Amino acid sequence: MKKVLILIGIIAVGICLYTCATFKLKDDSLEKIETIENQWSMTFPNHKTLLYQKDTVEGFHRDGNQYFVYSLDEIDSHDFSSFQKQPSPTLENHIKSLWHDDGLDETVQPDFNDDYTYYIVSKDEFNHLYVLLFENQRKLYIIHEKI
Repeated sequence: MKKVLILIGIIAVGICLYTCATFKLKDDSLEKIETIENQWSMTFPNHKTLLYQKDTVEGFHRDGNQYFVYSLDEIDSHDFSSFQKQPSPTLENHIKSLWHDDGLDETVQPDFNDDYTYYIVSKDEFNHLYVLLFENQRKLYIIHEKI
């Protein structure tokens, strides 16, 4: 009887931990994108739906990459007026390399065969933010790279 109670207790604790972790993950995406907006003094559109998120940040120095892919409900051209309109093969190769090196889902990888605009901000040589807008697809990619 004692073994059964211990087993039930372990299962209950496991369920509680799983439930807490699940709820935390749901709120985590909002917290992370808000942190990026605050760190980089940027504002992203409100009418967006998160399609994909991956965070490879780890360690004491918090090195790694954060990836966000959003579907945009509306595209306001004023929000993206400072974006570069000319394609950048260097940027495309770098993003493809990051995506591949971090083992991300290739089905949500940016399709550079389509027209896009982009914005790059660097705080220093180790901290970069890439924002890519694929207007025809209504997708916004936000990639924070911290080396």
